[in-house]
Amino acid sequence: MNKVIMLIFIFLFLLFQFSANAKNMPDFRNTNWDMSKQKVKSIEKLKIYSDEPEKLFYSGKFLEFPVNLVYVFKNNKLSNGIYVFDQSYSSFEPYIKDYMKAKKGLIKLLGKPLSDSTVWNDDFYKNKPEKLVSAFTLGNVSFFTEWLTKTTRILLVLSNENNNI
Repeated sequence: MNKVIMLIFIFLFLLFQFSANAKNMPDFRNTNWDMSKQKVKSIEKLKIYSDEPEKLFYSGKFLEFPVNLVYVFKNNKLSNGIYVFDQSYSSFEPYIKDYMKAKKGLIKLLGKPLSDSTVWNDDFYKNKPEKLVSAFTLGNVSFFTEWLTKTTRILLVLSNENNNI
């Protein structure tokens, strides 16, 4: 199985999105929403690998997973933070296991999620738990878990797009 295709079509990511800011508490890593790009660059300790007009890219770890970290800016103000889990496997089952492990880690950090759903694009395997990996391989199921803090919406998502294996 081509690992490059796997990385393109399998996304396990964490999206931290802008909301109202609370004082003295970081919103994403050690930064706060609305910080300037220069301020974020001065705070982030990881090595930057790309600097685009509205994004900064770093490599690091989150919950023991290798990740690509993306800071997103609008009008030079921090608006989003994204962790893209950077694991490559030759089969689909480890992606589901990593999602469950990441969800468990986030529950420890953030508490019970606001929502936790499995979305089926095709009901053929829906009531067959032993076929979950097959359904995911075909792009027939995606997983979404959401938390809300005072300032941040946190999404953990696993989906297989375009049915590529």
